[in-house]
Amino acid sequence: MAPAKKGTSSPRLTMPRKRKIKPVEGSPLAEVAAWFLAKRQLLGKTQKEMSAYCDLPQSTISDMERGDPHVRISTLLKALERLGGSLSVQERPLTLDLDAVYDEESQ
Repeated sequence: MAPAKKGTSSPRLTMPRKRKIKPVEGSPLAEVAAWFLAKRQLLGKTQKEMSAYCDLPQSTISDMERGDPHVRISTLLKALERLGGSLSVQERPLTLDLDAVYDEESQ
């Protein structure tokens, strides 16, 4: 193996980029994203101004407005509290047929 040329560095290891996942329209995640965007626009703030107001990085504000599922719940709650919002949980009907699952396991 030939030595590296003077002035060049060895290859850098980089972290893989996060995949940008768009939430399903009408999903709870899409609703949260729309709320954050609408609230920022209502306040007339840029993402940078909002990040300072919420004490969060600007990239996190962008992630929340896009509905990025990788944003931590604790981060969402921090921003919601600062902006006068709240999070609630609603029970929905199960879409999984548990009887069918148990029947398949017993066979």
